[in-house]
Amino acid sequence: MKRKQNYTEFIDAMTDPFILHGAPACNCSGDGPEFIAEAVIGWIKAAGAKTAYIERGSL
Repeated sequence: MKRKQNYTEFIDAMTDPFILHGAPACNCSGDGPEFIAEAVIGWIKAAGAKTAYIERGSL
């Protein structure tokens, strides 16, 4: 099983759940490159959700 995703794989994986269940009010994520990519941030905003980052070491 692949544990890392690039931003296009992340968007591909999240598209169906967003369509089926609607966009969440907020998408919380870590600071990995797949989450901070401008393409992902733009895609999440276009879907109607906000982004919130979990700072490293805060959990």
